[in-house]
Amino acid sequence: INLYALDMIKEKNFLRIAIANDSGLIVSSTDKKDEGKPFTSIGEAVALTNNNTMVQNTGDSILNVTSPIMGFNKRLGTLFFKYAVLLPDLK
Repeated sequence: INLYALDMIKEKNFLRIAIANDSGLIVSSTDKKDEGKPFTSIGEAVALTNNNTMVQNTGDSILNVTSPIMGFNKRLGTLFFKYAVLLPDLK
């Protein structure tokens, strides 16, 4: 998972990718300073219990996306990523 996230963060517009375990602790992040901290330091607490993908617009062009990571019969954790949307130049 770490290698996948590190490759993905190299793509244009991805700002941060993190994974929290079912206890709400960040276990993997492209910003290593996040690891070991509570998920609420980067995302909304409601994302830890919501079983739907959530997209929140913060600012004019930043999207925070959270999605549950589900196992066969239980929730394993939460995926979080921050994405910069490039708006077309309207000139």
